[in-house]
Amino acid sequence: MSSFLLDANLSRRHIDHLTLRFGIDVVDLGSLGLGALLDPEVVLFAISQSRVIITKDRGLGSLCSGHFRGRVGAVVLRVEGRSVSEINGFLDRLFQDRDVAATPLERSLVIVDQRKIRIRTFPVTG
Repeated sequence: MSSFLLDANLSRRHIDHLTLRFGIDVVDLGSLGLGALLDPEVVLFAISQSRVIITKDRGLGSLCSGHFRGRVGAVVLRVEGRSVSEINGFLDRLFQDRDVAATPLERSLVIVDQRKIRIRTFPVTG
């Protein structure tokens, strides 16, 4: 299973949920003192740590599927205005999905919204 980086726009409380429920290796930018990084710096940090980014930032998702395509993965949660428990529900749905489980998340863009999960996987690039 992939390792994950929780963007600063999500609550640290998601880490406990993901760790306890799914045994996922996840760290968050805020706890690392990196909450003020700009989007390209977040992507470069994720690449250096071999982590898939979990974010609510669509711009970060665009970077991962654009300039950094195939070098980093991102999960974009379209969950504006949701509580921690509601977002945890989106994360549950994500990590219980069979298509997601079969996806190389390290080089994919996954978009999760109220109705569906969309996955776009890119070829490996240098």
